[in-house]
Amino acid sequence: MADDRRKEWLAGLAPGDEVILHSGSSVVLDDLRVIAKITPTGRIKVGNYNFAPDGWTHGSDLRGNAWIAPVTAGARDEIVRRKLWKQIEEQVRKQSFRILPLEDMEKALVLLTPAKSEIP
Repeated sequence: MADDRRKEWLAGLAPGDEVILHSGSSVVLDDLRVIAKITPTGRIKVGNYNFAPDGWTHGSDLRGNAWIAPVTAGARDEIVRRKLWKQIEEQVRKQSFRILPLEDMEKALVLLTPAKSEIP
């Protein structure tokens, strides 16, 4: 995003606006978040993060560098896809597929097996 366009976007933000939170930490990589507050000095509060008016964290934030960015349809889809995949993985780990009826096991296999055209 060009510097002037980013400054314009940041200046137009308001509490309740959705942003993408990018973080350099290993805990949160990219996530959809909502702006909770913007102070009179322009500091932006998003979750547990406090961003400078330039949209970056600065100083000794132990979570690593973080910044906010506009939400695009493609980025939103990718974040939602990643979250859904994580939930699917968790459910698969929790399930004891051995006790499922044969018909349910077959349905699960069909759902979890990509079509040949979908394999990269």
